[in-house]
Amino acid sequence: MNTQNTSAGTESDLQLEIAHVLLIDVVGYSKLLVNEEIELLEELNRLVRDTECFRAAEASGKLKRVSTGDGMALLFFHSPEEPVRCALEIAGPCKVIRTFRCGWEFTVDQSTELPM
Repeated sequence: MNTQNTSAGTESDLQLEIAHVLLIDVVGYSKLLVNEEIELLEELNRLVRDTECFRAAEASGKLKRVSTGDGMALLFFHSPEEPVRCALEIAGPCKVIRTFRCGWEFTVDQSTELPM
């Protein structure tokens, strides 16, 4: 009798990695008009993509970006300093632009890469 699990993957097939997570939350997002929400998230995405840490992690394949509706989660897989560096790189332009404020949260978690 074959007891092999044929679902998306068995426990032995899963690769666990430690993710160093930066959660970015736009303060007051729910009070904005829909078009303001869209513009603000586009600006936040541009600011994030323009950071050196984001570009380096993305180029090395060690980054996952997840939209959260009112912000985003960035999962870095190289070092715990990456999300902090990225937050500092984003915070500078946010202070200058002053069109929105961001809340930051840092955490470390396991991430599972499921086989396709």
